Amino acid sequence: MARISNDMPPGTPDTRRRAQRPGENAWSVMRRTRFRSGARRVTSHAGRGAVTSATHTRPGRPRTLGRQVKGHELRLSKRITGAFITAAIVCGGVMSAPSAGASVASGSISGADWGNAGVRNDWGDEGPLDYNSHDYSRAVALWQLVLRAEGFYTGAIDCDFGPATTEATRDFQRWYGLTADGSAGPNTLSVADNSLQDLGNQRDIRYIAWEGMGSVDFRRINGVYHFYLNGAWRTASYTSASGC
Repeated sequence: MARISNDMPPGTPDTRRRAQRPGENAWSVMRRTRFRSGARRVTSHAGRGAVTSATHTRPGRPRTLGRQVKGHELRLSKRITGAFITAAIVCGGVMSAPSAGASVASGSISGADWGNAGVRNDWGDEGPLDYNSHDYSRAVALWQLVLRAEGFYTGAIDCDFGPATTEATRDFQRWYGLTADGSAGPNTLSVADNSLQDLGNQRDIRYIAWEGMGSVDFRRINGVYHFYLNGAWRTASYTSASGC
């Protein structure tokens, strides 16, 4: 029997594998015949602005309920969590989104508690960031770094919530099962902060994208998030774009 090649372009259904094989059930057939996902460029920012990048392909397999990052099992899939939050709000407010007022009023993206459980509760009261709200600010630059680590954004870190950032935000939202409105509000940011890891020194926090696709390092000093850009650590301000 001739060998079946796996070398198909992204988005091509593998029609040669649709026949059910001996001992297979319908689920196994579905897993084999899913559309192949495309490759995308992802970038990692670490330490003093160091950048590494590589091309990765999001696998075309069903997601597991957890993920492994350096041997540590993280919490339930953010995509499932985001979809659950959205469904709960739509179905009568079983869960409610955090208020966006407190942190925005402080002037910068900020947080309070330490430990992974603490930092993963930092961004639920942040935003919104979009073309109408805080659209030219260093808070946008922080979000662009997150989108770049996830592989959805390949443009400049320019503090500008323009069309490319809007579309990358929609891609992030679709990937994690959220409403793809292109606005990084509390629901979207509270899903993103599930990827934050406390590095244990009461200062450094790392964002690690899905399945280790990319990462970016932040600092939280006196409660305020900082990121490294253009030779300096800068606050994630809602009101200033200086340094971009």
